[in-house]
Amino acid sequence: MARKGRSGRLRSWTLDTVADALTPDDRDWTWVLDRPCPRLPIRCAGVRRVGNGSDTTSQRSDGASFTVDSFARYLVHDPIHHLWDVDGCVWPGADERTGWDSSDASWSPRTHSRSRVERMPTLLDTVADIAEVIEAHADEAEQDRRLPAGTVAALVDADLMRMCVPAVYGGPEVAPPEMIEAISAVAHADGAAGWCSMIASTTSSLSAYLPAEVAARIYGDPSVVTGGVFAPNGAAHEDSVDDVNGLRVTGRWAWGSGTQHCAWIIGGAMTSDSMRLCWFPATDVSFIDTWHTGGMRGSGSLDYSVDSAFVPIDHTIVPGVTPPVADCGLARFPNFTLLACSVASVGLGVARRALDELGDVAQGKRPQFSSRTLAQSGFTQIELARAEAGLRSARAFLLDEVSSAWESVEGGDQVTLDQRIAMRLAATHAASASASAADVAYTLAGGTAVYETSLLGRCMRDAHVVTQHIQTAPKLNEKIGRLLLGLDDDTSMF
Repeated sequence: MARKGRSGRLRSWTLDTVADALTPDDRDWTWVLDRPCPRLPIRCAGVRRVGNGSDTTSQRSDGASFTVDSFARYLVHDPIHHLWDVDGCVWPGADERTGWDSSDASWSPRTHSRSRVERMPTLLDTVADIAEVIEAHADEAEQDRRLPAGTVAALVDADLMRMCVPAVYGGPEVAPPEMIEAISAVAHADGAAGWCSMIASTTSSLSAYLPAEVAARIYGDPSVVTGGVFAPNGAAHEDSVDDVNGLRVTGRWAWGSGTQHCAWIIGGAMTSDSMRLCWFPATDVSFIDTWHTGGMRGSGSLDYSVDSAFVPIDHTIVPGVTPPVADCGLARFPNFTLLACSVASVGLGVARRALDELGDVAQGKRPQFSSRTLAQSGFTQIELARAEAGLRSARAFLLDEVSSAWESVEGGDQVTLDQRIAMRLAATHAASASASAADVAYTLAGGTAVYETSLLGRCMRDAHVVTQHIQTAPKLNEKIGRLLLGLDDDTSMF
């Protein structure tokens, strides 16, 4: 039976369901070319009849031609294409682009069973393939306070450090809902790796605003990672080198997550008349060892600086003013909101790992002076159930709002202020719910969790870094609440 998802849309079909639904209709429906159909809200006034009889060829208003036969083939193809879109399936021997086996003239829904469908790999499959590598290096990342080379290589090879690079520059151009789930899955393996994947990928979304030649040169290489900080901590003045106009920038930025493995690092700088984001080559950047923290130790979010670095003007953009150059959906999605939702997704992955780890610990641990395991404790059962409900609800809320906004973008509409507010509310809530769930797991585990070797301790510390980010901090609820009440407030970073 077909399963309905959000908004009541059909989410999946079996082939037998498709076949049963295709009842032959031999009535003459060509009258809809001449008058409106009373049953459907459509008109065919834009369709021009070219011929007559069974071989009638007609044209749409855009000039494209179709016949009764070709249109019928499309109607049969539509549910099959739905399987491709929803489940990433392709028929054996089929063309990878269309999913249709042109060599099989006897094809019908009944002759191809669901069991013969070969599932195409998804981005989550890619994360699952490298999760073991990420986990194996997590302790090293924690000790060295930066991601190990093995983790970086795995993330880079999987395109998980540049998920927002437009396809026109050879990037994966991942849809926001899919990216949120991918980041969360990486964070489940290691919070710091998820954080760095998030920062690098959201930074790569800015590639859409650079001049095409510059963007292609920086982001066309799949091995290149970019990161940095938006804050305008730099001071810049106009300068030129070899007849190239640009800016001379000096500044220092905190929270440079993953910048030590970046080829290009961005930083905000104030000029005499505007704030600009500047792309610095790594050779112009100095790193300051400031990252001695409780949580996200492996993210290497240390300070960095530049001293009188020259930046060509075409390696800068004015946020909120520079229009996108690459024509893609991600360029039409609100950038700060994408960042907030991505930050929150790290928390979701970390908290999910904490509850999973608690489940493992609870099966075998017997608290002191107790004859029962943690899993047999009524208190553990109640608190775990509440934490699960809170975390799953927060995840569903975030994905629902982001998916709704992305559908608007794909439909050619702008993301409305109400949608942006809803996404920011969902992201802020997800961050808090994730920290709460990790706290529950940490508390229920007892003394076991306090040791530095405890994964639960790491998850608790990492989850609380998510709530400290400016885009997901609890204090944002005040602004969100004002907007929900219809009061005026600054939404420039929404």
